[in-house]
Amino acid sequence: YQTAPHQFATVFSDITDRKLAQDRLKTSEEKYRLLVENQSDLIVKVDVEGRFLYVSPSYCQTFGKTEQDLLGQTFAPLVHEDDLPATLQAMEALYQPPHTCYLEQRAKTQVGWRWLAWNDTAVLNDRGEVVEIIGHGVDITRRKQAEEELWQLKENLEQQVAEKTRELQQR
Repeated sequence: YQTAPHQFATVFSDITDRKLAQDRLKTSEEKYRLLVENQSDLIVKVDVEGRFLYVSPSYCQTFGKTEQDLLGQTFAPLVHEDDLPATLQAMEALYQPPHTCYLEQRAKTQVGWRWLAWNDTAVLNDRGEVVEIIGHGVDITRRKQAEEELWQLKENLEQQVAEKTRELQQR
């Protein structure tokens, strides 16, 4: 389109819908970020080789590492060597419906070895193949310690009952 000298043409386009969609997306992202970044549960996303693609701030804090320290690294070095085979075996369930697994493992955190319980879910592509894994973890160290104490008390009680039984039988 050509105008005469000292004239110009203006074209207007209504971008109201696009601006509203951008505002809704921004609000949604802010809600998501608020939820993920301000909770104590551990959230991770790893690829099928176990390399971190995402780590929540709570995960970084628990392990005393930065996001940059972890991204691209595998989770395996953080898992207690005695628990790694069972961890990998439990994760095999992710490759079959319902593509979820639960596992408990010891992990080396910034305060020492802690028991973590993980609920993992596979992310599938459009061909139904596992491409990523989302993990949700919680620290269950206190529960495991209480279970150990309860087991010790039970063992002690059984030993005392056995001793008393022997004592009574000898009379």
